[in-house]
Amino acid sequence: MPHEISGKTVVELGPGSSLSIAVNCLLDGAEKVFMVDKYPRFSKDVIQKQYQYFKRKKGFDKVKGEVSHLGSGKLRLVKNGVENMKDVRSQSVDIIISNSVLEHVRKVETTFGEMYRILNKEGIMYHKVDMRDHYNFKKPLEFLKYSEDLWENLLTKEGYSYTNRLRKDDYVNLLKKYSFNYEIIDQEKIPKKRIKDTRLSKKFQRKRPKDLRAMQCVIIARKQ
Repeated sequence: MPHEISGKTVVELGPGSSLSIAVNCLLDGAEKVFMVDKYPRFSKDVIQKQYQYFKRKKGFDKVKGEVSHLGSGKLRLVKNGVENMKDVRSQSVDIIISNSVLEHVRKVETTFGEMYRILNKEGIMYHKVDMRDHYNFKKPLEFLKYSEDLWENLLTKEGYSYTNRLRKDDYVNLLKKYSFNYEIIDQEKIPKKRIKDTRLSKKFQRKRPKDLRAMQCVIIARKQ
C-alpha cells in the first residue's frame, strides 16, 4: 500500500478469518488497528496458525501480545457491521482498508457515510472490490439477470456471503456524494461481447457497457 502507516490509526473492514492486513499494519508501525466485522471467524485454531506464520517475521515480538489477545490495545476487533462503526470515534482514523468486502455490504451508502465520518481530514482509504457473481465466477455477470426483488429476497443469502451487485458507476456516485477525491483502477475487465451475450434485468440493461465490463477494481479515495 503506497501510504505511510507508521504512527497511523487504521481501520480494516471485514477481515473475516484473516489477521494478515492488520498484523502487517502493526509491523509497519501503525499506532492502532481496528478490525470491524459483523461476522468475524477467528477461532483459536485460526489465530494459532496465523501466529505461527507471523512469528517468523521481523519485529513480530513487539506485537505478538496484540495478536494473542485481540483486546483493547493496539489491535482491536469490533463486532459491528461496517455500516455502524459506533465504537470508532469521528475523525479519528487515518486509513481505511478493505479487500473484497464492499460487494458484501447491504447498506453501502450508509457505510460510505460512516467511512466519511470516522476519517480525519485528508484521511485516505483503499478498497479492492470484486463485482463478479460470487456464486459462479465462470459466469461473472450471471447474477445480473435477476430482478432486484428476486435477488434480494430469495436468491442471495444474509451474512458474509451476501452480494449487492453494485457496479463501478454505483461506487463512483457514492464517492462523489461524499466529496471524496478518488481514483479507480480497473484490475479485470470482460470483453464487450460477454455483455451482449448475457441476459440482463432491466436495471442493468440501463448501465453503460464500461460499467458492466469492470469485474475487479481498486478504489483509492481521500477525504477533503
